[in-house]
Amino acid sequence: MSEPREQDDATEPIEQTKTLELPELLGLVDYQCSNYVRLSSNSADVRLAFGDIGPTGNLVPRSGFALSPIVAKALHKALGRQLEQVEEKSGPIPDGPLEIKVVVPVAKPDSGA
Repeated sequence: MSEPREQDDATEPIEQTKTLELPELLGLVDYQCSNYVRLSSNSADVRLAFGDIGPTGNLVPRSGFALSPIVAKALHKALGRQLEQVEEKSGPIPDGPLEIKVVVPVAKPDSGA
């Protein structure tokens, strides 16, 4: 019968940090206008679908992103910090509508007499 081995120090987890050098991304992507966003989520991801509501009230889909909950939470914090900086420079940002209602005027038909 073998005797129990003493635990080796090498089996303990070692905390490591890595520094990543990432390229500047802001100047490398194509930007699209979006004045509308829909959100959905589950335990696996948070989905954002962006679109643009034009002057005639039509919704033009633009793009969508699925983020892990960890990335979504980091985005939430980063957006909060960015908006605080904007408000410090430019003043309070008004709360936008939670639901956008688009009313398109329709011309009355001629009575044609």
